[in-house]
Amino acid sequence: IVLYRHYTAYSLHNSQFTNKGIMRHRINVSISPAFYEELKRICKVYGFTNMCEICTGLLSLFIDRVKNAESNRGRKVESNEVLIKQMFAEFEKTAHKMMEDGEALTAARLKQWRNRCISDGYEPGSTFKVLTMAAALDCGAITLDTNFSCSGSEHIPGRSQLLHCWRAKGHGAQKTPQALQNSCNLAFAHIALKLGGENFYEYIQRFGVLEKTNIDLSGESKGVFFDKSLIVDTQKWGTASLTSASFGQTFKLTPLQLVRAISSVVNGGNLMEPYLVSQVLDSRGNIVYEAEPTRVRQTISPETSKTMCSLITSVVTEGTAKNAQVAGFSIGGKTGTSEKIDVLDENGQPTLDKIVSFVGIAPMDDPQYIVLVALDTPSRSTGIYISGGVMAAPTVGAVMADVFEAAGIPTLHCTDMFDRESYSDAYTLSS
Repeated sequence: IVLYRHYTAYSLHNSQFTNKGIMRHRINVSISPAFYEELKRICKVYGFTNMCEICTGLLSLFIDRVKNAESNRGRKVESNEVLIKQMFAEFEKTAHKMMEDGEALTAARLKQWRNRCISDGYEPGSTFKVLTMAAALDCGAITLDTNFSCSGSEHIPGRSQLLHCWRAKGHGAQKTPQALQNSCNLAFAHIALKLGGENFYEYIQRFGVLEKTNIDLSGESKGVFFDKSLIVDTQKWGTASLTSASFGQTFKLTPLQLVRAISSVVNGGNLMEPYLVSQVLDSRGNIVYEAEPTRVRQTISPETSKTMCSLITSVVTEGTAKNAQVAGFSIGGKTGTSEKIDVLDENGQPTLDKIVSFVGIAPMDDPQYIVLVALDTPSRSTGIYISGGVMAAPTVGAVMADVFEAAGIPTLHCTDMFDRESYSDAYTLSS
């Protein structure tokens, strides 16, 4: 059945989830045709136009019922068909309540089924600096020896507002590597000016910021970026849009757009088309569909990519992302903190809520994994400094540690063991 095939395809790409989760129960307790018949009935009665709208919830409920029945050793396990009838009876009760208020039903659907990784845009903040620096290095606008100076604030030419760095006292004199390690806003504003609006916009296009990724999932959006004239025509519009965009502010893109773009920075400059389903098998184990990697375009040169890998690694070893380190492994990445300027309180005033994030790549000698963690509106009452380096970086580090173990990636011979806990207490950074 459609649902069965759809979910099998999803499960096949994730062996850990397959072995431990739903696939195990799918094999032990096969989904009978009654499931499909009930599904068709529910779709007709409650107006679902796509079976996949309810497949996740129904499967979850079905598996829970199966688990409960199997765990009750005092009585015989119910048949599949009985379980299915009970499951849909429970679903109907909930659906009837929701049907009483059509608007509530629509809102609940959108909230429950929206995939924020592909449909919701957010300001990437300083994680976007990876793309700005890659572009500037690739076209020769800067070199590794370009000098920058940060006093904490500066009047940038063509920008009416005083631009502040996140570090009030500034970073002082620094070269290109330190500008990325320190996540210095003033340095990146000057990098954008050296790069120029035309070049900046061209690389934005190369990195796929203005287009959908075409992943095999529905509901994808492409974020919201500046009109080209605001970036390019600085004589008319000034440099505010160009400089703000250089450090990931005042525009939005989806998490997947950012992950795909940064992946191209570290993989030799190849922008790839992402996909979820790698292979679909029929009931006999024959391959009926197999995805092939699709290269969209070249974003930067392989030489620039190699340079960026070194710089990104240094952000973790020497810069704002030390909390992401995992002893014995090489991790690179970039922190980010952005304000949700379009979120207002009941009085119409900005809430000053933030999204803190970190995008991590590993292992840096041969990048294979990329993880983006974006924490939406962390509470200011926890006493923990709100920043990507303090909150999101250690989260990615923990995820990577599990990935390394599961993938059997060998450790490096390291003598510099890092104490994440002591760093988190003593080193509070905003980006």
